[in-house]
Amino acid sequence: MIFVLRILIVLLVAEVVACGYWISSTPTLFRPPLPQADFQDPIYTRELNKAVEETRLHEPNSFAKLGDILISRGYYAYAEHCYAHHLTLNPEDLRVRFMLAYCLDRTGRVNDSDAYYLDVAKENPQEEDLKKLVSLARYSIGRNALRNEKQADALVIFQNTFEFSPAVVQCAKLLIRSDRAQEAMPLLDQLIVEIPNSLVLRFWKARALEQLGQSKEALESFHEMERCAYLLPTDFRVSVMTPIYNSYGLAAQIQQIQAALGQEDLRSAHDQITRLNITAEPPVTQDRLSALRLHGDIALRIQSPTELLKVSQQLRSLDEDSTEVLNWEASAAYIQGNQNGARQLWEKLTLMESSEQLFRNLQTCLIAAGESEQADHMLALGLVEAGKRNFRLNQPEEAANFFQQAVEVDKSLEDAWFNLGLMQHYLNLPEAAAHSYQKALELNPNDGRTQRNLQLLPPI
Repeated sequence: MIFVLRILIVLLVAEVVACGYWISSTPTLFRPPLPQADFQDPIYTRELNKAVEETRLHEPNSFAKLGDILISRGYYAYAEHCYAHHLTLNPEDLRVRFMLAYCLDRTGRVNDSDAYYLDVAKENPQEEDLKKLVSLARYSIGRNALRNEKQADALVIFQNTFEFSPAVVQCAKLLIRSDRAQEAMPLLDQLIVEIPNSLVLRFWKARALEQLGQSKEALESFHEMERCAYLLPTDFRVSVMTPIYNSYGLAAQIQQIQAALGQEDLRSAHDQITRLNITAEPPVTQDRLSALRLHGDIALRIQSPTELLKVSQQLRSLDEDSTEVLNWEASAAYIQGNQNGARQLWEKLTLMESSEQLFRNLQTCLIAAGESEQADHMLALGLVEAGKRNFRLNQPEEAANFFQQAVEVDKSLEDAWFNLGLMQHYLNLPEAAAHSYQKALELNPNDGRTQRNLQLLPPI
């Protein structure tokens, strides 16, 4: 009897030990909390459910994937649990270490996030994407120092992160704000060589020049800023979150369609958008609106009036009375042979926006109607828009050519004369600029901007 009892005790102990080992070695016992929400995106919901199932089936990196899916829609607190558990299984995963720090940062635990950012910042990986995360981690520590009003600490951190352009911008801003513009100038000049069309860089260079008492050079920098269209992202959330957001749900499908459009594969893009069968029925999310607009763009490219009108009707049912919708309706009328109807809609559209394509469309209608003088006027307006586009790309010489063509076609365009003078002004052609400004004033003697610019010209 005693022998049997001893055997039972041994078996019981063995069973307890085995169960303990099984519990400790089974990662799927961790059940991450999930948001109780209506995601309003069936594709995203399916991907989320699949990812949850993969965590229960011992799939490699399944918790990191689930974290990515959750964080893609802003569920930082929920993603944090997934990333933290993944690191118990793969503690060397640099990307997930950064993402965990980011979750802590976004949920307001700045000091806690700094510890994780610092852990990432100490690494020296060889892969380019991981190098970028290291730079982002250092930059984040600097930003958090600014949030804690530790400007001196932030400046030192940014100075040690010069491989990352936003850190250089932040460093220059701190120097200028502490009356050290002379130190900021070399940083800005070097970065402007790399990113010549940066609005932010031109602005801060102008501020630095003002601080140094170089008012003429500051004015030139402000003028250069006017023709810069690139915004250097100093908030890294754009570069971190946008790719993740676009990897899941309907947003991922939209990205695939846009990629097909980028490759001029209209058939594939049209097939994909048709299969999605996006309608205006609730719930209406921003992604669904984007998909509807994308469908309209594809319908315009393939010249399908039926689809153009269908998409326009759906958007109008959502009170989306945009210029896009009006243009699609006009295009559908034109494709169906109703040139007069198309012209009326496009003329209405000119009261809402200006674009090269819009004026080209009207020019075509006017030529068909035998109204050559009005057609030339539309041609000139289109050339003005082309000039403005080049101006915003910081290409004043090309812009000047378009404005010159515009005034040759229609000498009554005051806006074309003014912009031609402005380009000539920027190109250091004061005599030509004065002539163009004078022409603009003849057409509109009370135009203050032309009068001001004429006074700013150097003596001829």
